[in-house]
Parts: sequence; C-alpha cells; structure tokens
Amino acid sequence: MKINIEDIPEDGLVLDLREDGRIVEDKRYGSGFSISSPIKAHLDIRKSGENIDIVGHIEAEMVLKCSRCLKEYVYGVHPKIEIAVQTDFNQTTGDRELMENELDVGYIQGGEIDTTDIILEQLFLGVPIQPLCNPDCKGLCPSCGVELKDGQCSCLSKEVVDPRFAILKNFKVKNSKWTAFD
Repeated sequence: MKINIEDIPEDGLVLDLREDGRIVEDKRYGSGFSISSPIKAHLDIRKSGENIDIVGHIEAEMVLKCSRCLKEYVYGVHPKIEIAVQTDFNQTTGDRELMENELDVGYIQGGEIDTTDIILEQLFLGVPIQPLCNPDCKGLCPSCGVELKDGQCSCLSKEVVDPRFAILKNFKVKNSKWTAFD
C-alpha cells in the first residue's frame, strides 16, 4: 500500500493492514523463506514537518529451512517497528560523510511511503541468522546424511580416515623435547 505523504493528517494515520503473504513474496528477492500466513500489521504514522515517525508491529508466520537438518518448519515473527523517515535530505554533489544523527533516519524521495517495503524490511530483519527447527536439533550425519535426532547412524561408529592422512595414524614422536607450544 502506498501512502502519499501529503495525505497524512495532522493527528496522524493509523493503519491496520492485512496482506496476503504472496504479495510480499513477489518482492522477496530469493530470501530463503516464504510466508505461510496472512501478514497482519498495525502502523501508526505521524508527520511533523519533514519528519515522519512510523511505529507499530507485525505478525506473520514464515516457512524456514533448518540449517542443521534441512527440514522446513514454521517460524512466528512479531517484530516491533520504530522507524524515522525524512523527506528533505539535503543532497550535495559528490559523496559526503553522514553525521551520527543521520544514521538512524531513513530518507525517501518521491513523496510516497510504501508500507509493503516497510513490512518486507522488518520481516527480513526478523529471520534468524541460523534458523533451527529446534534448539536441540542434532542435524544430519556428515557421512551418510541420516537424521541424527533418531539416534546414532551406523557410519559414526566406524572411524573414517582420509586416505591422504592414513599414514599419520601410526606416527609417533619418541623422546622429543619439542612440544606444540614451544
């Protein structure tokens, strides 16, 4: 949903949005997740001169892939939104260093705020770096690929040695004063 900045009233604008997850998925750019539920968002948009404050929260369920066992699972995400936006960004020619107070502010051009982009940005930020279906997920066996949650696989009991290093298995140092920490 696009909101014209000029249409935001003095006392602010309160939006309760409900969007189909597929609408947001069209813009996700290969993010590695999909949306399994309708996205609910409550946004309170207030304008003060050239400053716009957006406060609210989002509720959605994503389908993620566990980074250990590679199974898909549903992950509920409920980010809170606190965004400061300015429409008047003094553009100078060439590059310039941003001041500390400019780092927490987003800048927009064109006179419109796209709530779909805000929602998508917050959903991206809500995705865990290492998605896990369960904190105790043991993952897959690196040799045979069996899921380790069901117990040990038969290949783990066998010692697998890289044939290039097999000769070192019987290597022993006798009467040496040298240690690894010298």
